[in-house]
Amino acid sequence: MMKTNPLIHGFFSMNPAIQILKQAVDEGKIPGAQLSVSHDGIIEEFNVGKANIFDETSLVNSQTLYDLASLTKVVSTTTLALIAIQEGRLHLEDPVDLHLSGFKHHEVTIKHLLTHTSGLCADDKKYRSVQNPKEMLEFILLKDLDFNPGTFVEYTDFGYILLGFILEKIYGNLEDAVTTKILLPLNMHDTCFNPLEKGLTSHCAPTEVTFDRGLIQGEVHDGKAYRMNGVSGNAGLFSNTTDLMKFAQCLLLGGAPILTPQTHGLLLSCCTDGLNLRRTLGWQFSDHGISHFGDHASDLTLFHTGFSGTSLCLDFRRQIAIVLLTNRVHPKRDNDTIKGIRNAVHDAVFEEFDHL
Repeated sequence: MMKTNPLIHGFFSMNPAIQILKQAVDEGKIPGAQLSVSHDGIIEEFNVGKANIFDETSLVNSQTLYDLASLTKVVSTTTLALIAIQEGRLHLEDPVDLHLSGFKHHEVTIKHLLTHTSGLCADDKKYRSVQNPKEMLEFILLKDLDFNPGTFVEYTDFGYILLGFILEKIYGNLEDAVTTKILLPLNMHDTCFNPLEKGLTSHCAPTEVTFDRGLIQGEVHDGKAYRMNGVSGNAGLFSNTTDLMKFAQCLLLGGAPILTPQTHGLLLSCCTDGLNLRRTLGWQFSDHGISHFGDHASDLTLFHTGFSGTSLCLDFRRQIAIVLLTNRVHPKRDNDTIKGIRNAVHDAVFEEFDHL
């Protein structure tokens, strides 16, 4: 796999996408960003801006670690679930209560959790009373369903937290399983949970400044994952574009060495046809009614975002991957300009390739 310097040997001009990010930084819409784009295995990377607005010397570089937020759902949880499926330790049609005996909705399956069609609610701020993983599990197990499973797509953290608990029952420790089954085989040596505990805080782009936690840096921003001690099925991973592009290339090129072709194929079809949103296992599936993709993604594109300002887009038709990492919630979460920035970056990349 070749890596090139976009400012010297670019196999295409990233200038339109780069200029969009530079302008966003100059206008104060985001502190900084990492962008990585690949086509047919050739990779270009670009870094811009600062990681920390309170530190003028904190320039974003290739070693800067970003809180991935909900990208954890696809990089970690979905992928580990697929590995468990190919090992015969988990099945899509398994009832959740087969693995978590306290769950009171027998009709909800693993597939429902993976596709956000379980009926669990989008959010419930009462989770803030939870103090630890045991209490979080009890909180979710007792929840009622908002709709019949399989009839509607409602994006929810709670389903992925349950998946994390299930995978932990299968493998013994979620963090260890993610490391041994995904990160090490893909040489994703910078990616981790809880970088603060590992002495990596100085490498981390901070997120929000909150009343109760102060400046959050090196710890997960997400409130639910924070109550899960930083290791959860819904959030918790930190990474950079270099590592995430290794993951993206793995999926674009068929899943090896972590997924078999048969297991990888489960990702390449929509699982929610006829419902309100198009999703495959874990990922958003090509849907031109959803603006996150931009306007030029192909009909075989997988996509996911993270609340902190992160995203991963895989266009299988063009063999293009786009990894965009920002800390748009720094210093406050009420900044939603990333949506327009991300769409513009995606469109600029796709348009550039389409003119080659």
